[in-house]
Amino acid sequence: MLLLAIQAKRVLEIGSLGGYSGCLARARVASRGELTTIEKDPKHAKIARDSFDLARLHGRVQLIEDRRSTCYRGCRPA
Repeated sequence: MLLLAIQAKRVLEIGSLGGYSGCLARARVASRGELTTIEKDPKHAKIARDSFDLARLHGRVQLIEDRRSTCYRGCRPA
């Protein structure tokens, strides 16, 4: 709801887990919107990638697999 209300164009998700919330978020941003999700656990990253593929979001979601807690420092607000 919030993504729709603010007409979000860029979303940063920290912790992908199974990709469910990422799929929902991507569905609610503008057609040219961006979803970047960061996951530190390789098992969860694979599950999330599979979920994004099943939802036909391949190429429309950037999944960063990184164990470091500093990988999002370069992200800038919209």
